[in-house]
Amino acid sequence: MEKQNISDKNDEDVPTPSKSEVLKYLLVWDSLENYTLQENALEKLFFRTYPKKI
Repeated sequence: MEKQNISDKNDEDVPTPSKSEVLKYLLVWDSLENYTLQENALEKLFFRTYPKKI
């Protein structure tokens, strides 16, 4: 897959923001292994280990 420069894209290639578009990207975001591991580590740190520091 070849990377495109931002200048190579025109406005027609960019989807209009919508609820379904946001949900699509949130599903992708939540499926990223590194993200979920980091998120779980932060939740453990702030909500279980040091809950009164928030």
